[in-house]
Amino acid sequence: MAVNDLSGATVLLTGVTGFLGTAILEKLLRAVPGCRVVTLVRPGRHGAERRVRDEVLASRAFAPLRERLGEGWEAALTARLRPLGGDLGRPGLGLDGAGLGALADVDVVIHSAAEVAFDSPLDVALRTNVGGAVGLVETVLGAGARPAFRAEPPSTGAPSSRRRRRCARASRRSRARRNGSAASPARRAGDPGRPGCPPPPPRWSGCGRAGSRPASSTTGAPTPGRWGGPTSTR
Repeated sequence: MAVNDLSGATVLLTGVTGFLGTAILEKLLRAVPGCRVVTLVRPGRHGAERRVRDEVLASRAFAPLRERLGEGWEAALTARLRPLGGDLGRPGLGLDGAGLGALADVDVVIHSAAEVAFDSPLDVALRTNVGGAVGLVETVLGAGARPAFRAEPPSTGAPSSRRRRRCARASRRSRARRNGSAASPARRAGDPGRPGCPPPPPRWSGCGRAGSRPASSTTGAPTPGRWGGPTSTR
């Protein structure tokens, strides 16, 4: 999905206090003037709005944008932001009625929240990286939105041009439905052909793309791997 495709869209962004989420938010606010961003943040002791302001907007990543906007940078940025205090690990994302209502107008979901401590217990990683993503999708769809979804965990590969085009079309259809334009009926999650992003490409293993066959020599024998043995086929 190109940045220009998000012009005029409402984007739900998770993981905004992390490295990747902060970079995505800065890019959206700097390069897509017409978009609005809803962020899902654990509220902490001081609330979601203050946490986004202190930990994200006041960070070094936003220094060039703050300098460009001048003294009114805080008002200019917060006018396009709606931080929601919630938690991916709780039912309904831990949102109240007003928070769930804010999800109804979402056109695009960018999911960048993940458990990045790779030595975490398996149940903790699954609860965050799998259960959190499933809960996010279910809650957004349950609020009445039919957005394009894009997940950006550390293991996701670069999007293909075909995937970007499909996401862009889904975003345009969502905005058309919200604006009352004629559009095809929204499909429910799980229906064949539901608009949105295709699954991510296969991961890369240490010896080549997972699931691929090893290169063969002219004799048909497997090509030796890096350490002298046959290349892994797993």
